Amino acid sequence: MMWKRYLSYLSFPLAVFLFHCVLTLVFDAYDRIEQLDTGMHFLGGIAIAHFISHTIIQLDRSKILSARSPITFFLLVFGLVAASTVMWEFAEFITDYLFDMNIQVSVTNLMKDQFLGIVGGLVYVASFRPDRQI
Repeated sequence: MMWKRYLSYLSFPLAVFLFHCVLTLVFDAYDRIEQLDTGMHFLGGIAIAHFISHTIIQLDRSKILSARSPITFFLLVFGLVAASTVMWEFAEFITDYLFDMNIQVSVTNLMKDQFLGIVGGLVYVASFRPDRQI
């Protein structure tokens, strides 16, 4: 039962990723719509925060991790969202390096993408009430 819930929490970030793939591979939308990258990184941060928040709650319910303190919950979600955005940008860098795709056009773009992912995560966690869930 726990794994079904876990997979349902993963459905939102997976949907965002698949939407990103369709926009990229089918419609070449990132080259056509300049601001799409901004919105997708923000949405990605929200999706990752959603997944992480619910995963932490499941781990707390299973007595694997204690996150009853709102500060602990916030720090865990924030830290993991920030780590996720860094890993996403590493993946983009590796893709650029290996396949010469030019996804990361500049250091400014990279930092903006990370910032937007983290802000998306902060917006989600600021509106999320773990005390109602745990």
